[in-house]
Amino acid sequence: MTLPSEIQGISTDEENVPAPEALAPFEFKPEKVERFRENSAQNLIKALRAITKELDQDKGIRENYVGSLRKKYQLLNIVLNEQFADKKPASIAPWIRPRPRITYRNETKGYESDFSNDTQVIDLHFFRMLGHTVCKHSDGLAALSGSKFDFEAALRFAKYGGSTPKKINDLHLFGSKGVMSCHLGASSLISSKLKKHRELLVENVPELTEQLRNLSTANNKKPGAW
Repeated sequence: MTLPSEIQGISTDEENVPAPEALAPFEFKPEKVERFRENSAQNLIKALRAITKELDQDKGIRENYVGSLRKKYQLLNIVLNEQFADKKPASIAPWIRPRPRITYRNETKGYESDFSNDTQVIDLHFFRMLGHTVCKHSDGLAALSGSKFDFEAALRFAKYGGSTPKKINDLHLFGSKGVMSCHLGASSLISSKLKKHRELLVENVPELTEQLRNLSTANNKKPGAW
């Protein structure tokens, strides 16, 4: 599987490939981030879809989530977070972006653990891009409250901050409104209740779309605008 032409040639250093569960995997070189930022959201999502297919091959993320694939997956999601915050056309929140299949087991380890931590860091970065800067946990606060997002502190929070409900509580996300409702777009840092609501929403999309189409016609509106 090759990446779209717009993303080809953007290499990430594969030397010193991080061992499973290694810390500090978000080491971005500014020039490589800028190369990704030059692309539209459509191209970035297309590239993310291609990388997701590569990550799903054979044994999946258990053996593939490492090296350049991991770096590109991180970078694409980080730049898409920025574009979402900037309201760029076709940019979408983390929870509806292409992502590899996940096999849930009693214990997550190795590259699966790295992927789990990375998705949480991406969510935290998404929160920061939307203006969320509070957290009771010291590492979470360090990640969100500085002049720049602290990827290392975010990773420590993801790895050592406790269960998902505890992290949501520490981030003051549960039942919150305004900027704190940013967790509605999260991929990983969401409550089980919210996850169920989103699943129901996805299941009902065809029906809701048809209702909107009928309603728009009845009110002499253009269906495309709806």
